[in-house]
Amino acid sequence: ALYAFIAALTHKVSKKLCKNKPQIVQHSAADIASAQFMYWMAVSAFSVVILMQFAFLIYQIAAKKRVVGSLVLFINLVALVTYLSHIYGVVAPILDRAGNEIQIARWLEYMSTTPM
Repeated sequence: ALYAFIAALTHKVSKKLCKNKPQIVQHSAADIASAQFMYWMAVSAFSVVILMQFAFLIYQIAAKKRVVGSLVLFINLVALVTYLSHIYGVVAPILDRAGNEIQIARWLEYMSTTPM
């Protein structure tokens, strides 16, 4: 439920930021600054979930549940690092042939957390 909430919220904000802009036009500094709040909300949500996962791993007795819990913890940590990299601009986007941004951090997140 938390993932669906964050995805819907991020989609709504990005739709508002990109309204009436052709795809080749990149986001301005004002657009990126206005989206920072949403990234911080996502970081806060993932931080709470990660704390819950640590508590789950500490207090869970069954070994099978610990394995699943550690997998979920890894996925949430990767998402948290991705959002933090967007906030601090650690991973700069690259441009494709048409001039559109490709977010490398998102591709790394998808490759490491999506099952084949």
